[in-house]
Amino acid sequence: MNLMHWRLLLAGEECGTVTEAARRHGITQSGASQVIRQMEQTLGAELFVRDRRRTRPTALGERVLRRARGMLDELDAIRRLANEGRGLCEGKVVVAGFPSVFAQGLARRLDAFRLLHPGLDVLWLEGGDAEIEEWLAQGRVDLGIVLNPAAGRDAMLLGEDGWVAALPGDHPLASRSSSLPLAPAALADQPFIVASGGCDLNGESVMRALGAAPANVRLRLRDWDSALAMVKGGLGVTVAPESVLPDNRRGLRVFSLEGAPPRRFALAASGMASPQAAALRDWLAGRSGTDD
Repeated sequence: MNLMHWRLLLAGEECGTVTEAARRHGITQSGASQVIRQMEQTLGAELFVRDRRRTRPTALGERVLRRARGMLDELDAIRRLANEGRGLCEGKVVVAGFPSVFAQGLARRLDAFRLLHPGLDVLWLEGGDAEIEEWLAQGRVDLGIVLNPAAGRDAMLLGEDGWVAALPGDHPLASRSSSLPLAPAALADQPFIVASGGCDLNGESVMRALGAAPANVRLRLRDWDSALAMVKGGLGVTVAPESVLPDNRRGLRVFSLEGAPPRRFALAASGMASPQAAALRDWLAGRSGTDD
């Protein structure tokens, strides 16, 4: 039994379902269920009563969880004392995320934190959304950028950006006013360039969710810059997060995509995150909304 297992047990009580507890900690429902079963087998007693709607602690489970909560609170207090004593002067924090978010100001924030703690290494690991969720669940990274976090998940919102349609400058639809949103259906039959940025949530999946799945996909790429360069060259249209658009948009016409919900990105912690990672997250929370 490790600390992540105990935190998962507490989340099961707080969330009311194993599914929500699993989402909070960035693991699968089956993985969370397996952890709880293993802990019950180790202790030799049932800790939860399960039905289709809710997971409730047994009488023994309530007593175990009460002591577990106290144990974790004391451990957190000990970690805070250790941090204060060391001034966070050593160690390492690994943060996983997407290049677009990193470039959107997070890089400057991490550099500022490094200056405050010169002995602390803050490492950035690039990955896709599914990869980052897996790394968080496995404890391979301390913190990770997650997309559209579920309600109730312990994740700190960093920002959001809208989905836009990008067209070649000479496209027949490009003559419309840029203040008018473009209906997804208008792009469904166009030559379409899919860029993912390594994420399952991308322009194609957004179009599909809006009922206008692209019927004429010409190219599939990972890199946003390459995809937008091809749009400029007249090879097709694409749907992309606004944050990945280049500063120089010559040759591009950009329109907001009608009905598309914004892409929300947040910072989530691994269940085995270090005290240094907790300090970085707290510092970022205190800096939210400030001018970097």
